[in-house]
Amino acid sequence: MDDSKLRYFASAWLISITLPADSAERYNAQFVNGIDPLAFNQFVASDGDVMPGTYDVNIYINDLLVDSRPVRFSEDSAHGGLAPCLSAAEYIRYGVKIDDDHQPCFALSQTIRQAEQQLDIANHRLIIHIPQQYIEHYPRDYVSPMRFDEGINAAFVNYSYSTDANNGDGGSHQYQYLSLNSGINIASWRLRNNAYWNKFSGQADKWQSIASWAETNIIPWRSRLVVGQTSTDNSVFDSVQFRGVQLGTDAEMRPSSQTGFAPVIRGVANSNARVEVRQNNYLIYSENVPAGPFELNDISAVNRSGDFYVTVIEADGSQTTFTVAYTTLPQLVRAGQWNYQLSAGKYHDGADGYAPALMQSSLSYGLNNTFTLYGGALAAENYRAGAFGVGSNLGEIGALSADYTLAGTTLASGQRKQGGSVRFLYAKSFLSSKTDFQIAGLPLLNGRLL
Repeated sequence: MDDSKLRYFASAWLISITLPADSAERYNAQFVNGIDPLAFNQFVASDGDVMPGTYDVNIYINDLLVDSRPVRFSEDSAHGGLAPCLSAAEYIRYGVKIDDDHQPCFALSQTIRQAEQQLDIANHRLIIHIPQQYIEHYPRDYVSPMRFDEGINAAFVNYSYSTDANNGDGGSHQYQYLSLNSGINIASWRLRNNAYWNKFSGQADKWQSIASWAETNIIPWRSRLVVGQTSTDNSVFDSVQFRGVQLGTDAEMRPSSQTGFAPVIRGVANSNARVEVRQNNYLIYSENVPAGPFELNDISAVNRSGDFYVTVIEADGSQTTFTVAYTTLPQLVRAGQWNYQLSAGKYHDGADGYAPALMQSSLSYGLNNTFTLYGGALAAENYRAGAFGVGSNLGEIGALSADYTLAGTTLASGQRKQGGSVRFLYAKSFLSSKTDFQIAGLPLLNGRLL
């Protein structure tokens, strides 16, 4: 073996036995031809042995692939290593909760302290870990509004026909009845009509249109617009039929897990954990969450009463438990949800009688897990009314709602009369006896002539 081969073998052997003993990797630039040694050392000395620059990476947030694109990385003087340059708008598109969407290079770790970012250059991955609380959490049955389908243009008629014939000493009689439910769908509009026809022997036949209306969806508002004959809701005032225009929340546009009242469950996981929720000893919800604060807002209760028992199972098997109070009433709304309805038109009771103009509105808002605020206003010919109320989820104690209504009217004699009343509703379920207990009251507080 000549001397040059021997020297090469010795150098290779020396490298193989000394590299594992070092705490940090070191490279001899003499083995790399055509590269400036200083530039080479700067390249391998950066985060993960990678120089700042732009790299094609797959972006993972909480182990979920959200994008694949070139990303520019710069030195992070505050935390060391490299930091990706992603705009606030891009983070929002990836489902991160950020208020400011104008920053071109958003400092994620400064806004969300528990956020972690790591560049895995060997696998071309940008790995980001963010607490679940700061991630847009879509319900399991969520459907993006972009996938809403208005259907096809079509026309249809549903009918039901019946006839009766009686023969007796007084002669023969026949009765005929036809019910029609017809409609036309054009783009996003749906036109509907309910009508009937009947005829009795010896009498003229009768054709009656019961109701006609057109409706369409306002998808960005999760609302429905109705023009024609419809009825107001009964959340604050009694429901009445009218002909006119109505705009209000359409609960059918929400995921089924978001309809009805249920509390939002918040907690903190010390590691990647599983959160289990039980009601009345039944497991009703299970979700994996990353380390940090979490928020669960898509829980559906199986009973109208019964606290939620929450268990956080950490990666090492340790468990923490806590309780969230729950009892519901029709007036209660999920935290952060709005329900509204605006109606204007003329009263219609199915006959061609007195039909005064009216305007009615109602609004409810889930303030938090415990309180819901609601109210409304009603204006009609010679009548005015306003109402405001509060509903409360008291957990094991039950649920209670109370509202105050102030109304005034002008009598035929010209006198004005005003009165106020308080309405309350209390509900409690006794699971052991399978009994639902409710108390409702409407005491008159005052009434006077003005």
